[in-house]
Amino acid sequence: MKYSGGYDFAGSDSGVDLRALIGWIPDHQSLQSATFERERTWREMLDAFRKGDVLVTLGTGSTVSSLNPEIRLIPLHSYACIGLEDDEDRTVTIVNPWREQEQEPAIENRIHSLTLNNLEADPSRGKWLLSWDDVCRTFDSLYLNWNPNIFPYTLTHHRAWNPQEKHDHSPTQNHQIRVIFEKDPGTTQVWALLSRHIVDHDAPAVYIALHAFEEDGNGVSFSRPESLTLMGQYQEGPHCLVKLTPGTETKRLSLIASLSVPDGVTAPAQVAYTLTVYSKVPISFDASVPPALIKQHVTFQFNTLHSGGNILQPTHFQNPQWQLKVLEPTLKKGPTGPVALRSRGVRVRFHAIAPKDLPLNIKVYRTSGRRMNDVEDGVLAFDSGMYNYGLAYGQTDLFPGSYIIILSNFVATQYGGGTLEMSSEARLELQKSPAEGAGMHFKSCRGRWDGPSAAGGPSFHRYWHNPVFELKLERNTEVALKLQMLDIKQGTPYIPINLAIFKRDTVDGEQIEKEVATSGPYRESLYGVRVRPCRIPAGLYFVVASTYSPGTQGSFEILLWSDSLLALKSLE
Repeated sequence: MKYSGGYDFAGSDSGVDLRALIGWIPDHQSLQSATFERERTWREMLDAFRKGDVLVTLGTGSTVSSLNPEIRLIPLHSYACIGLEDDEDRTVTIVNPWREQEQEPAIENRIHSLTLNNLEADPSRGKWLLSWDDVCRTFDSLYLNWNPNIFPYTLTHHRAWNPQEKHDHSPTQNHQIRVIFEKDPGTTQVWALLSRHIVDHDAPAVYIALHAFEEDGNGVSFSRPESLTLMGQYQEGPHCLVKLTPGTETKRLSLIASLSVPDGVTAPAQVAYTLTVYSKVPISFDASVPPALIKQHVTFQFNTLHSGGNILQPTHFQNPQWQLKVLEPTLKKGPTGPVALRSRGVRVRFHAIAPKDLPLNIKVYRTSGRRMNDVEDGVLAFDSGMYNYGLAYGQTDLFPGSYIIILSNFVATQYGGGTLEMSSEARLELQKSPAEGAGMHFKSCRGRWDGPSAAGGPSFHRYWHNPVFELKLERNTEVALKLQMLDIKQGTPYIPINLAIFKRDTVDGEQIEKEVATSGPYRESLYGVRVRPCRIPAGLYFVVASTYSPGTQGSFEILLWSDSLLALKSLE
């Protein structure tokens, strides 16, 4: 009650109000969300309801369309559930707490009059029996308040954000709290509730989120995205609840409490919060002193040149990239010779922060050190998991070698900036990887394989009927080219394509075409195929874009970068 604003706390949804009144754990489920699990929720809710461990209320949206004309629901209103029956229809008994009654019963009889045994459906008095399916179709929100006593072990942490202080160029405030499992958690659930204290009812709106990361015994986040994290979404309400089932290898949980102040809003001097962790196995806060780490900060910006979306987008590798070099471990003299100071890789922690409406993901690839343009250019060494708004986080061990860090948004048109922080046990070399073709002249041409121009590869003997482009160089020039399919739809098979540069020579009075450079064997790739940078003497050349199989139709674009001006035109 105290951190809800006292006895004059502002009314909110029924879950928040019940939390303030009786202290039960608020759990808001959006019935119309694509991620709502109807069957699992029913089973868990029914089991707890029979034991008296959950209070159930329902909320309507701004518009209400009832399936039964006798049921007149009020928009943006809460209704109490006083009965659940596991019958054929899975009946839910609902009552309007503001209903009108002809005669108010005596106080000692009110609770008894609302018991399921004495209640019959009476639409005129705001009492209805609905099936669970109808409830899910009619109402907008399900508010569950769970009895905290179902968890024998509880941890409570009180702290405050200071939004007016600038931290690492961050638009958000992030506090990390680590929890240790004192024994194997097995398959039990762990819940964490973040509650923002309300001191001033007139204070400007701020947004909070709670993120949970599973860690092994060495504090390393798992590299399997499906078991890596549980990310919370930013919300304006006072509570964020995270529920997760730790994996068998999980020894710790890293909980990150985040605060975001909208642009144009004057940040309050302090925003206090309480983090409560509920568990069925013994837990404790990790009070160990974290190792001293070397931190490096770089800023990033998603814009028209450096924004590519997720890995299923052809433009994914246009996202910001950094070259990371992990050095060989330092050697010291031992009784039998030099001994490495580290028997494992370097512990590296990645932490990207951005505004709350910008989804982020971090991937690290083991590469030769040059910029990545395709998934085949490297081997995945780390993935921060599912895209999360405003935050991407994780840590792993990296062995000596060269890596590429790719920070991506989910959709290429989601623009914005932030900060990437990298913390490590040893000093690492980090530098921004220039964009593809940076500092070079750029040209592009579009074409299409259609009818006679869909001639296929050389083995089908109609190769020169494919789209041909004339490339004229006035002097020796370094060029790099990319052939990209257009209008690629997800789920459709990729087409094997190739791009080649030829020079025509005359030998014994006969013209022949000599291949100067090529993208390599025909290859299927969402990200296109490339002719690596190469220096070509001045002269007249021909660029041929082809598919492997004749008759394959589709549109394409050729992108060309060069260190001097040149002319590129279609011969069609």
